[in-house]
Amino acid sequence: MKNNLDTAKITEFTVYSDLVIRKGKTRLEEVGLTDQKVYKTIPRCCPKCNHDTIIGMTVLGADESDNLFWMCDSCEELFLTRDKKKTESLLEECSESWTNPNDWDTCEGELN
Repeated sequence: MKNNLDTAKITEFTVYSDLVIRKGKTRLEEVGLTDQKVYKTIPRCCPKCNHDTIIGMTVLGADESDNLFWMCDSCEELFLTRDKKKTESLLEECSESWTNPNDWDTCEGELN
C-alpha cells in the first residue's frame, strides 16, 4: 500500500509552531483546521476554493513518514489525512519540537 507521501507532487516540511495561526482549546483549532473530513488520498482540488494544487504537509516530530495534512497551495486550508483524535495526538507530541536552520546544509534564505 502506498503512503500518501507518494501521491503529492510537492511535500512541505514544517514545525508545529509555524502552523499555529491562533489560540485554541485544541491543537487542531490552533492550526485553523475547519474541515473535519478525512482525506486518505490527496483531493483532486481544494474543497474550499477549488484550486487544483494540493501539497502534502509533514510536521517534524509527528509522523514524519507520512503527511499529517493536505494543504491547498492557494488558500492554505488544511485537510486531515487521518482521524481527528490521532492527528490531535501527533500534534501534541510534536508541539515542543523545533529545529535550527543553521543545522541544515542549505544556503541562507533557502529555508522558508
